[in-house]
Amino acid sequence: MLLQFESADAVQAILGGGRVRYTCFDASPKYVVCGASTGSLYFFERAQLVFIQLCSLIKEAVSIVRLSPNENLLVATTKSNHIYVLELNIGSLKEKEKLLMKVTDHKEEITSLLWSPDSQAVFSADESGLVYLHQVSRARLSFLSSGSELIAKCDSRVVQLDLCYAVIATPSTPSTPTNSNITSITSVPTSHPLILASTMTKTSIVNIVEKGGVVIGKTLRDGRFGACYHPNHDLNVFAARPGKRVWRADISGKVLATMNFKESFEASAAEDDAGEDEDEEEEEEEDTLVRVSALFPAPGDAEALPTQDIVNFGKMIPWGP
Repeated sequence: MLLQFESADAVQAILGGGRVRYTCFDASPKYVVCGASTGSLYFFERAQLVFIQLCSLIKEAVSIVRLSPNENLLVATTKSNHIYVLELNIGSLKEKEKLLMKVTDHKEEITSLLWSPDSQAVFSADESGLVYLHQVSRARLSFLSSGSELIAKCDSRVVQLDLCYAVIATPSTPSTPTNSNITSITSVPTSHPLILASTMTKTSIVNIVEKGGVVIGKTLRDGRFGACYHPNHDLNVFAARPGKRVWRADISGKVLATMNFKESFEASAAEDDAGEDEDEEEEEEEDTLVRVSALFPAPGDAEALPTQDIVNFGKMIPWGP
């Protein structure tokens, strides 16, 4: 998440006076929300960074918050691995915020949350690799009913989730979608959502309707590497790889090219030599090797940063037009 502040006063408006310890935050076009160790949620108007609302429906420390695309719902996770879906009603004089769902399916640390584009569903994943679908629209009809479904069991911790919708022709056999049965990709929800789940070892695409899945590429990895769809061309998947590389693949799982950021990120020739063996193994996967310059290269001392073991050339974030 990137936020640009005009002044130190704007930063102080978000950080508060030190009595509140924020544990997470999220931002939408209109709002910034900060979760606190007390369970409270603090909402700010984004343009002016002024405090506008306090929500105290959650009574334990918040670990992740995500505002919905329609900006009237919020999903939050807590230290006890519970999920709360709230209706915010920000600025409404008639309706206060209210709890729509509480989910207790996860037994391990929740690592990723994702809204559907229509704000009707939430996807969650955890340390053990379980991925759930939570139907918020169903919860509205049955108060606090979980409306949850286990849709995938991955092999390890889920680092990142992403979602696209595909119009898929009826397959001849109930198997994983391939290039031959994908007719088009649309930007509106259809009956075939494809979840992209990136774990500690690989990236997989799960067809929720067909209950099938494919793995991107063949070579496994070890680390917190993410993946995402291209924001405007959902047929393209981008998956981070070791050696400061990014795979570009299609939704059948085939690796189309490898983008190499090595020269942009590495600080010395010694590091180039250390990664040669790994690079040779990677090149067995791709049809094309593309050398790419990073827009914002990491500093030369990036390896010494305390968060380097966490970032690990980490999550893939949709960016730009």
